This record gives sequence, C-alpha cells and structure tokens, in this order.
Amino acid sequence: MKKAGSSSDRIRTRGGRLTLPKRLVSRVAHKPEETTFVVKPMGEGLFVVPEEKLTPFLEAALEFRQEVDAAGVTLEDLLEGLNEEKARYTREVYGG
Repeated sequence: MKKAGSSSDRIRTRGGRLTLPKRLVSRVAHKPEETTFVVKPMGEGLFVVPEEKLTPFLEAALEFRQEVDAAGVTLEDLLEGLNEEKARYTREVYGG
C-alpha cells in the first residue's frame, strides 16, 4: 500500500492538452470544477499549481529561476557572487 501523498500518476497528452484526474485536482483545489491552474516550465519538467495558491512570492521565485536558467547561471555562480558580496560587506562594516 502506498502512503498518502507518495503516489505518482502518468498523465498523457492528447492534442497538446493535459487532463488531470479529478482525484488529484480535488486534493489541491477547493473547487475542483472551477480551478484554474498555472503551468510553468521548470528545467526538464512542468510546475503545475492551482492559481489560487500561487502567491506573488512564489511567482517571483519561479520567474527568477527561469531568468537564471535562461542566462546560464549555475548554483556555483550564485554562491560565488554571494561570497564576494559577503566579503565586501565585511570589509565595509569591519574594515580590512
């Protein structure tokens, strides 16, 4: 027996459309018959979330991720930049 929330489903496309099973939609939406979903590309996959649950913060984070991916910036690049900013801040505040 599978634990709740651990199952995965295979969903096929037909004519370029995805049809989500009602039992999945019912788990994430208050009104399954009236729910609009937001679909965002994420790497090699898709991020699908009910529009009502997509907060401005999450949307900004997804947009940032897409911009970073499009620019070819890696996690290592971001961490290096963070370390440089930390060193600059330390010099400004504490001297050195």
